[in-house]
Amino acid sequence: MVNMTRNEMIKNLVNGVCLVKFIKKNGDVRLMECTLNNDFIPDDRRITEVKARSETSLPVYDVQAKGWRSFIIDNVESFGTNVESV
Repeated sequence: MVNMTRNEMIKNLVNGVCLVKFIKKNGDVRLMECTLNNDFIPDDRRITEVKARSETSLPVYDVQAKGWRSFIIDNVESFGTNVESV
């Protein structure tokens, strides 16, 4: 999997849109453009603090689905930064 800590992922997500490829709980592979940067999150969807259900997952805003999703850190296959988004 990816050699990146949860905090490193958060730092990149706060700076812009990232492309994350991960394995879902059901075994499907998912590719998601996501962020924690308020410039890409509608005003009515913004949160002031990232709160994970656990340290093993990360809640993010999916810019394509226009909603909050999460992924399990250990299931991330690739993590790209500086993605151009809509």
